Amino acid sequence: MGGGLLPYRQHAAWVLRRDDARHSRVPDCCHARAGPKRQPTQVIPESGATTIALTVTEKEHWKNRLGKRIDRKIDAIAAQDPTLLERTKNQARQRSVESLRLADLYAELDDIHEQSQQLEERETNVKRSMLAIVRGENADDLSRHDVYRWDTEVNAAIKRRQSLHEDELLAESETGRRILELRQERENLLDTVWLATSSTQIRTLWTQLGELLDDEQTQLQRNALTIPPTDDA
Repeated sequence: MGGGLLPYRQHAAWVLRRDDARHSRVPDCCHARAGPKRQPTQVIPESGATTIALTVTEKEHWKNRLGKRIDRKIDAIAAQDPTLLERTKNQARQRSVESLRLADLYAELDDIHEQSQQLEERETNVKRSMLAIVRGENADDLSRHDVYRWDTEVNAAIKRRQSLHEDELLAESETGRRILELRQERENLLDTVWLATSSTQIRTLWTQLGELLDDEQTQLQRNALTIPPTDDA
């Protein structure tokens, strides 16, 4: 190896001598304009051999190269016991938890997570049962995907049923009954308008249908029937 490096070292020494010679010929005025003097590359003799100082880039290159060789050797050794490093990592973490006196708190946290999972499962079962009731189906036949939409269907069913119960509650008071009458008038307003402007035949058919269905007409509809029909105008 020494013989192979000798020409390179001789060439490097020649370059250093050439650079130093050029540097020595630069006038002092040029040094003032150009800034600080360029320091020649340091040459450190060691054991009778000339050593060339490496640049920062060269040092980084050799650090990476040597580090990769060490890493490959570590991998080769670790391959003899493939789970050694992972076991060591887990054991070291466990020791860290214990030395920081966090073991009891971590155990409590694990219990909370387990209870949360159990509560989540219970919640899913309750939602499935609610959805099965409003659909009239068996809860066991519903998939988890169906449960994701439970609130939309259940809330819609509650809203429909709530409207019926609101009418029941309003009917218990005089003020509530008046509100129900006006709501009914509003819902049937289009029929009332057509009834007030229709011919005698349409009015007769309307009245006969109401009697057949036992459907009571609203007050405004009864008033509309008293208006002269359009065919008699």
